[in-house]
Amino acid sequence: PEQFNPHRNCVEKKRLKITLEAIQKSIDLSNKTVVDLGCGHGELAKLMCQAGASVDAVDISSKALSHLKENLLPSITPIQD
Repeated sequence: PEQFNPHRNCVEKKRLKITLEAIQKSIDLSNKTVVDLGCGHGELAKLMCQAGASVDAVDISSKALSHLKENLLPSITPIQD
């Protein structure tokens, strides 16, 4: 997950911004439940949560999810699978 950490480089930060904008063009995230598959550290999950969604953040890596759990927002549910 560290290689996709948006705090590590500006390309990943821009990728997250563009991804969130594309999602928001298709759907209003307010009061929706969404799934972030392969969430890594959960940066996109956090952005969707801030936009009003409840997020199931799924990743196979317990290390990635442990980072997410340290900075957990109430409407994000981390799932290892």
